Amino acid sequence: VVLRSAVKLKRSESLIIEGGEIVGECHSCFSMGTDRCSGPPALTLRDVSVKHTLTSIDRREVGAAVFVMGKALVVLENVEMSSVGGFALWVKHGGRAVVRGSTFSSAGRTSVACFNSAKVEVE
Repeated sequence: VVLRSAVKLKRSESLIIEGGEIVGECHSCFSMGTDRCSGPPALTLRDVSVKHTLTSIDRREVGAAVFVMGKALVVLENVEMSSVGGFALWVKHGGRAVVRGSTFSSAGRTSVACFNSAKVEVE
C-alpha cells in the first residue's frame, strides 16, 4: 500500500493492521494523537513493514514512519520500520509506544525519538 497522506484516527477510533508493506510519501505514515486515557491502542501494527520515503532539504518538514503524541498508545509487534529523511518512530507530548520484536533501520534522522514526557517500552 502506498500512502500519499498520513493515516489519522479520531478520538474513539482504533486501527489494527496485520501483515503487508506500507510505503509513505507523506509527512508521517501514521499520525496518532488523542486525549483518551483508556481503551484499546489507537494503532496496532503486527508483522508489517513500514517505509517512510519523504525527503526534504528542511528536515523539519519530514516526520516519521509512526508519529505518536498526546495520550495515544501505539503497539508495534514484529514490525520493520525505516525512514529515508525522518524518524522511524517519533513519540512526544505524553504519547506511548510498546515495541515487541521489531527492527528500526535506515533512519534519516534518528530511529527512535522520544520527547516531552513520552514513553517507549521495548519488550
